[in-house]
Amino acid sequence: MSGSVEQPVGGSGAGVAFRALLQRRFYFFMSLAIAVIVTYGFHFTVGTNLLHPAIPRPFLLYIHAATFTAWLAIFIAQTALVTTGNTHLHKRLGLVGVAVGIAVVVVGLSTTVVMTQFHAAHPAPGDDPRFVIVPFNDIAAFAGLFRAAIALRRTNCEAHRRLMLMARCALTAAGWGRFPAYLVPDGWFYLGVDALVLLGVGRDLVVMRRVHPAYLYGLPAMVAGQVAALAVIAARPAWWMAAVHAIGRAGG
Repeated sequence: MSGSVEQPVGGSGAGVAFRALLQRRFYFFMSLAIAVIVTYGFHFTVGTNLLHPAIPRPFLLYIHAATFTAWLAIFIAQTALVTTGNTHLHKRLGLVGVAVGIAVVVVGLSTTVVMTQFHAAHPAPGDDPRFVIVPFNDIAAFAGLFRAAIALRRTNCEAHRRLMLMARCALTAAGWGRFPAYLVPDGWFYLGVDALVLLGVGRDLVVMRRVHPAYLYGLPAMVAGQVAALAVIAARPAWWMAAVHAIGRAGG
């Protein structure tokens, strides 16, 4: 991947203005869009799961919600700082972002285990242990993309910003999965995740007439993980069901 700054293609009139807008503000607009998608999806369940649960939830779930909210806030702040040209503060806030990103992985994995144990102890209609593979896959995708983005932050800023976008998109699966079925049919939540990344691909094609290698490598890797997770859900392999039941029993 080249470390050079992207160069927009030429043109005239409205096309130039549109490309300039995408070049300067696309990532900020995406940060707002991701926040809206996640907020809309979770507003269907936040009342019954967090605010007024019939059975008290583990305290870790509230830490999880706070951590992911902080991550969204940092994403918006960081893209806003770049958009306004305040790169110095962007880099300083990046240290906080790294810490919160690590917390996202640790808290996300821990919450998945704890909530699997909670649902095993308090089964409810609609619970399906097969779907535990989804948060594990999403956190793994986030961790890999986030790690690559951090490694390239000083040497390849264009790859860094695209990898960070994909990392954030990977965490929207839970939000998409809570959309009403008439908007996102059951089991199709990963299409929403990939559509967000494809907006980044489209932005590259409009601004530069080519796709950055970060997408060419990152998106197929994301899709491969998604397909593997959905295959596990569909096939219900014995090894996976045994692993989920073992996690559930460990909390008993």
